[in-house]
Amino acid sequence: MPLTLSKAGKQNASRDPGISLRFKLGTHTVCLFVDPLAPFSDITEELLQALRERYPEGKLALSVSGDSVVPIPTDEEAHVSYAVLKNQKEPASGWRNLKISGKETPVSKSLKDNMIIAFALRLDEADSEEELFQVEFPDLDDPEEAGDMDE
Repeated sequence: MPLTLSKAGKQNASRDPGISLRFKLGTHTVCLFVDPLAPFSDITEELLQALRERYPEGKLALSVSGDSVVPIPTDEEAHVSYAVLKNQKEPASGWRNLKISGKETPVSKSLKDNMIIAFALRLDEADSEEELFQVEFPDLDDPEEAGDMDE
């Protein structure tokens, strides 16, 4: 019996050992190789662990200037929201909150390998309808942000 496209996609996801996801907050990008069937609670713990190891002072600057910082939550107070771009080809399109609950997984949210996922760190569990996902993308027209392309 031939597999339909949707069944084939689900079968491939269950056999895939992992997918790469690019988690973004402010100017920071954290690439994680995750199990596509792992619950977001496990992924959140892995993300927070990576942030704590990389930024032991417990704070992340949201901009290059460092004007605004956000604390990295401790284990007991860790509440992370996730969002994907409304249009994957246009970062200015804004973010769609994934509204993760329960045992949802990357597969259940239709996340694909190498997707950009914005995240927001919160100190309380209150879910805001207008969650603010702050992500800065580099301006490739600005020579200082693009780097020296002649090297």
